[in-house]
Amino acid sequence: MQSEFKAYSLLDVYDVTNGLTKSKKDFGFGYPFLTFKEVFNTYFLPDELLSLANANEKERTKCSIKKGDVFITRTSETIDELALTSVALKDYPEATFNGFTKRLRANGVVDINLVYASFYFKSNIFRNQVKAFVTMTTRASLNNEMLARLTIKLPNIKVQNKIAHILKTIHDKIELNRKMNQTLEEMAQALFKSWFVDFDPVHVKVNAAGREDALGYKATAKSEQELESAATKLGVSKEILDLFPSEFEESEMGMVPKGWEVKSIKDFGRVVTGKTPPKKIEDAYTDEGKPFITPTDIDESLFVTKTVRNLSGSGQKAVKNSEITAGSICVTCIGSQMGKTTVAPINSFTNQQINSIILREDYLRNYLLSNLRGRRKEIFLLGSGGGSTMPLLNKSSFEKVDILLPSKSLLEVFDSIVKDNIALVLQNDIENNSLSKTRDTLLPKLLSGELDVSKVHIGDDNAD
Repeated sequence: MQSEFKAYSLLDVYDVTNGLTKSKKDFGFGYPFLTFKEVFNTYFLPDELLSLANANEKERTKCSIKKGDVFITRTSETIDELALTSVALKDYPEATFNGFTKRLRANGVVDINLVYASFYFKSNIFRNQVKAFVTMTTRASLNNEMLARLTIKLPNIKVQNKIAHILKTIHDKIELNRKMNQTLEEMAQALFKSWFVDFDPVHVKVNAAGREDALGYKATAKSEQELESAATKLGVSKEILDLFPSEFEESEMGMVPKGWEVKSIKDFGRVVTGKTPPKKIEDAYTDEGKPFITPTDIDESLFVTKTVRNLSGSGQKAVKNSEITAGSICVTCIGSQMGKTTVAPINSFTNQQINSIILREDYLRNYLLSNLRGRRKEIFLLGSGGGSTMPLLNKSSFEKVDILLPSKSLLEVFDSIVKDNIALVLQNDIENNSLSKTRDTLLPKLLSGELDVSKVHIGDDNAD
């Protein structure tokens, strides 16, 4: 199988064009523009380019974006971020691309599947070439001479198509789960905002009673039928509407629904600040131990389902008092990433840059999670107010963060509405981890010819 793969210099397969360089005044209007960020860490370009640049006709012709184009980052502060690629799956009419990337456009000398190319350029086979050739000065840089020394290994187009089908099928399922999770969280956050930030149901009841609401508006008292109609427009039942107060009152957080209390995070559970095992413990980390969560493990997901490191038995013993239980909420508390919030789905440990809340009641979890994820900027500002150059929210300060506490019955209803969707998010995250492992196992074997592509079956298996 290996003999069927042939190595080509990139410049034998692709023509290279540098991106568009413009002054700041030329951005924000004009034509679609591919930014460095959109190339930086994606397999394929986004469906729509949201940025704009004022490019003339000559620039739009020279720096056009066509189906199959490969965009490769040409400069970075680190080698790991150099020569990262993203591939266009379609034409982008009138669009141009940024000057921190180069465009590789197939010259037609050999047949190349654009999806195969995308996965090849993301593989360690290619990445190791980049690291071997690039030298660092103040920044990593990629010029055409270096590109000429980089190679791409290609089997015949039929094999390329089959490999592309296998890898793209896995990729599409991961993306589908990711987009579904984004939608599920947005639904939960929309409900949270309506009920507990905008207080929509309370405004309805205030107006229905003919009282003056928090904004100074008055309304004539409405009939029970009209109230039920207003509840329907909000997407709630009359029974749920009855759980909300019909008045506002002053509090240290401003006007809030009457009877709702202003509490602090420590009232929701026990706060634990993580610890890192001492360096003298040489076997503190293992592949099979309990998760050791650090801020880099926390992305935008509701759950942290994979970590770079796990703690061995000796590592766990060294920091035993900082273990958190399944379902604990973790919040980063230092640096530029402060305020990132997630849930540990199993018993875990964290480092000292994370404060975690071990909740006193399960029904509080989804409310507090939604609350904190919606207040990341506010939490960052709280940690930035101490005058230190490094933003920090220590345990004592974190415990005192104000949280509005509605009635238990209302929180239980909120939890019952969102918990199945939140559980589905976790299920999708776990599946994506499994799919990613499958992809990462198959990738080097397929792209090197070690694995016979005819023996791998996935999806509908209808690759050309």
